[in-house]
Amino acid sequence: MIFIPHARSLAEPLRRVALPLLLLSIYQLILIEFVNPHMAIVWWQLPLLPLLALLARRRRIAPPVAIAYGLIQLYLLSEPAVGWGVVIWFYLPGLLWLVHACPRPRALLGYGLWTGWMIAMGIYAWLWRAMASFWEIPLLHALPIFALVVVLIGFQMALIFPLVRLAGGRLPFIPIAVGAVIIHAAVEFWMPLPFPIDVALAFSNLPLLLQPADRVGLHGVGLIVLAAGAALAASVIHARRRRWRRSVLALAALALILSLHLGYGLWAWRRYAPRPSPLSINVALIQPVAPLKIHNADHAAKDRIARKLVRMSHQAVAAPDGPPDLLIWPEGAAAFATRTRDFNPEYLDHLIPFIEQTTTTLVVQDVEFVHLAGDPRPRYYSTISVIGPGGQSHDDYRKSILMPFTEYLPLERSFPFLRRVFPETRSALPGTGQHMIRAPGGRMIPLLCYEVLFPDYVREFVRREEGAFIVNLTNDRWYGPRQQPAQHLAFARIRAIEHRKPLIRATNSGISALIDARGAIAPGRRTAIMEETILRGTIHPRLGATFYARRGDLIPRWLLTPVFLLILLALLLPRKSA
Repeated sequence: MIFIPHARSLAEPLRRVALPLLLLSIYQLILIEFVNPHMAIVWWQLPLLPLLALLARRRRIAPPVAIAYGLIQLYLLSEPAVGWGVVIWFYLPGLLWLVHACPRPRALLGYGLWTGWMIAMGIYAWLWRAMASFWEIPLLHALPIFALVVVLIGFQMALIFPLVRLAGGRLPFIPIAVGAVIIHAAVEFWMPLPFPIDVALAFSNLPLLLQPADRVGLHGVGLIVLAAGAALAASVIHARRRRWRRSVLALAALALILSLHLGYGLWAWRRYAPRPSPLSINVALIQPVAPLKIHNADHAAKDRIARKLVRMSHQAVAAPDGPPDLLIWPEGAAAFATRTRDFNPEYLDHLIPFIEQTTTTLVVQDVEFVHLAGDPRPRYYSTISVIGPGGQSHDDYRKSILMPFTEYLPLERSFPFLRRVFPETRSALPGTGQHMIRAPGGRMIPLLCYEVLFPDYVREFVRREEGAFIVNLTNDRWYGPRQQPAQHLAFARIRAIEHRKPLIRATNSGISALIDARGAIAPGRRTAIMEETILRGTIHPRLGATFYARRGDLIPRWLLTPVFLLILLALLLPRKSA
């Protein structure tokens, strides 16, 4: 009999917490596979919110389950592929509501881990099928790797939630809303992941609200968003406690934050509007939708792809308004090496004659083979090459940031068996760093694929030499019609704003775009996903470095981080006994 109360005490949290979390996780996993190709996963989850709220009200499930699920939906609504960015203002009030509903830090650690895992799984759902496609393994085999990756991505929430609770309970000199802003912004800034969960990404489809990024960067804009959410939360908290004066002051702070944010956005929108200059150039982007993988023996397929690329290039050069100053082929258009004629000659038999005959400057992605002493395998650099009229090479850039387990195998020399586990992983070599390319319109900042995700790397280009515009060549076909192309485009728009440089984004399968110095994309300046097309337009390169380019992330690095460390120190110190 003595075990019955204990058994009941265990069954209660299992029924009210563990079981709902498990069922909701399974439901989202099913949606990822069957609904997500249409980027509509969140619309299938929102109808559950009223049901969860009702069950929480009747004590059938724990109220924090419903609140945490609501936070997940706010993030999924605001991610670039859905575009409801304004809802992110309600994220921090929701987080504080969850902290209030679940006062135990240990429980908040679990809710944070689950919330972060679900957010990462929803935002980066495309990783699952992309892993299976690249490594040529069954989808089920890729599931545990995908689960591990999204747990790592979402781990920041497991840090934020309990820390906010501890700071609110043990540091009375810091209001809980202010502590939440400092903790959230600092953790978000220092998370060392290439696929982040950043609140400021919510505004990627609202570039007017991203304009402060040229001063404070992406994380600085995130801090502004969190501060607005904290002011909103403080107003509601004080109003519920009938502290009307404090509630009005919080509302005034909210109005001030929003007015300054929007005011700077409107000023910058006019200040950096595109204007013709002597540096202005006409560009044409080829989006050929080339296949992902072609067997080496499939000569007919290679011939067909090369013919299509040359045909589309001839169309671009023969435009009624004259040939472009720059003709750009994306990453993945064809696997060729202009320096190694015996590599895939099926491509070069068609491409080289066009390259040698055209009067337009070409920007292409090709490979540069090298032989390393003691390594019998062929190694290569993935490069961006600028080829002038007549086939004369102007300059090239070697990709420096390689993706692990796709372009290279980490620790391969120490653990040779990894090559058998991941046989499709390539053997690329990293370049030596930032190297600008000379091109029509001025010096070009070249970025291959995911290099555009790394703000410090792009910033080093501008700090070393003065670039006039950015070119990002990528191949997003691995991910199909999912969220990834929209997310990748979002980072490109942010980099354009941070440095006030127009950005040319050329992709194999979309979304290709011409982005101006405000992060805006004019009508007709972007392509659809999986659309075989030519994108034409004019860009207006700009010289000069922004405050962010010169100084970097001053606020999160040198202001928020010391305060965050002081908070951690105060939390670690033993409490005085009464």
